[in-house]
Amino acid sequence: MKAWTLTEAQVRLRDVVRDAQQHGPQFVVREGREVAVVLSAEEYRELEAPGFLLGEFGGVPAERGTKRPEKRRRARGGSRAPSPDPGEITG
Repeated sequence: MKAWTLTEAQVRLRDVVRDAQQHGPQFVVREGREVAVVLSAEEYRELEAPGFLLGEFGGVPAERGTKRPEKRRRARGGSRAPSPDPGEITG
């Protein structure tokens, strides 16, 4: 597996896709962190097969349609204080 910088992947998308088809998943890195993976369509379909959830890597089978927990994203520009509960607002 090769890791591509985001800029490199943008400029050489054709190569990223080709390598994903011929050599397997290709990681995209931004600021030193893996942020995306490019898969061949064939590998993607295998992942979407009923009952598959990381089975190849020792995971457990999942029911089709099982939702994965969503990540909460922090607003850009730093963290924000949580909004007050409407019931707590006075005045």
